[in-house]
Amino acid sequence: MNIVAPEQIIIYFIDLIFIFFSVIFLKTSITMIRRFDFNSSTTFQYTLEKKNTLISAIVSFLILLKLPLIFFFLYLLDSLSSSIPGAMCAVGVLNSTPYGAYLIILKVTILFVLGYWFYINKFDLQTYGFKYTKLKYRLLIFITLLIILEFLLEINLFNNISPEKIVSCCGSVFGGELRQFSTFLINIENSLSVLAIIVVFVVMTLAFMFKKYRLYGFTVFFFLLTAIYSLIDFFSTYIYELPTHRCPFCILQRDYNHIGYVLYFLLFFGTFYGSNLLVLSNITSEKTKRVWINISYAMCLIYILIVSFYVLKYYIGNGVWLTD
Repeated sequence: MNIVAPEQIIIYFIDLIFIFFSVIFLKTSITMIRRFDFNSSTTFQYTLEKKNTLISAIVSFLILLKLPLIFFFLYLLDSLSSSIPGAMCAVGVLNSTPYGAYLIILKVTILFVLGYWFYINKFDLQTYGFKYTKLKYRLLIFITLLIILEFLLEINLFNNISPEKIVSCCGSVFGGELRQFSTFLINIENSLSVLAIIVVFVVMTLAFMFKKYRLYGFTVFFFLLTAIYSLIDFFSTYIYELPTHRCPFCILQRDYNHIGYVLYFLLFFGTFYGSNLLVLSNITSEKTKRVWINISYAMCLIYILIVSFYVLKYYIGNGVWLTD
């Protein structure tokens, strides 16, 4: 196992904690799915209910550890770029193996699924008869598999990092007519990427105004995709004030006031709470839906205002738009 930075040990340690408890919970999860029966008054059922409460508390605590870990992971990748030839930011580190982009996508997916589990568990404990117990333990098994896969991809990533290996910088990855990040192609004209996010946000706004929860929850996934595309293809150039610099990771650096952490926090949590309206629509109350849609729309709106601010700031200061 290749240890390239002390922070890597922290990531491995927390991941191993997750794997350790998840594997332990596997047996209990299978038992819960097969034998949990609230209507039963046996000693075994009482034991299962106590285990349910205990596991719920432990997993909820582990989720609190996992939430900031993805941002810490991005910080670690960015800090490693200075020791890898050709790398200017986290892009070069991720491109050191063909699995870097998949690992980022998997981490975000795990973050979303853990969030879904947290709220399913919350509703389960509040519902008479623990109505969603079997559902949340099926999801817990799936989460365990994702976490194990994540750990294997992390080991592969760090094991293939070498100070002697030259990698592509973000200018090469996201520059030119065809911009490629590992196996993911980005080839959208600036005007189209901006138009796409405007159209999606308008639909989100209408769904928000008329409280169309399922439509909002469905649209928010497209908002996440178009926001990332437009950030890479358009808005990042105004943050860097350089038309050829398109990178979703350099904005994490101190030179740009770490604005990337703020943008990704707003984007991920805004879309997560919005997606709850679709994924968890059948198990939550109208009051909770109103809270979720308000939080989601506020975060997404703030994201739009921040990235738009950089565009207007450049135009007001220079009197022209950035062009390639």
